[in-house]
This record gives sequence, C-alpha cells and structure tokens, in this order.
Amino acid sequence: MLYSPLHSHQPIKHLTVDLPSKYKHSCFSEDSENIFIIGDNGTHVNIWDLKSLQMLGKIFTGKVIKKLKCMEGKLWVIFEDTSIRRYNLN
Repeated sequence: MLYSPLHSHQPIKHLTVDLPSKYKHSCFSEDSENIFIIGDNGTHVNIWDLKSLQMLGKIFTGKVIKKLKCMEGKLWVIFEDTSIRRYNLN
C-alpha cells in the first residue's frame, strides 16, 4: 500500500506485488511518477509507474542490494558488499 501524508496517512494506491520481508527498501523518482522496489531475490530493481500501477521493467544487478536512493535524476543502488552503482533515470 502507498499512503499519503497529505491525507491523514490514508492508503491511496495498492501495488499488486508481494515483497519478501528481507527486501523492502524502495525509493520514489524525484517527479513522484515512479517507484523503485528491490525485487524478489534482492538482485534486481522493479520499476513501477504510479499512475497506471504497472511494472515498467527490471534492472538486473547480479549482486544483492541493500538500499536504493533516487536523487539528481539517478537511481543509486547500494549493495550488501558496500559497492555502489548509479543508473541514469532519463
């Protein structure tokens, strides 16, 4: 569920995806049109469109992801081995 802090934290959207409890980190694009969620086995990022609630695609990294950060038009992926990769969102 996605909740709105502007509407008393009421649920506003529901993504039809089950997330393993170990990989629940996500981030929103700067324009708030997409959400990036760590995928099933922790080695890829699912990209969702928030208007249509459709998955746009996946980024396969080949390494276990610890955290995601969206800033400056880029998706920063921090891995469990402390290495970092950045992906251009344009």
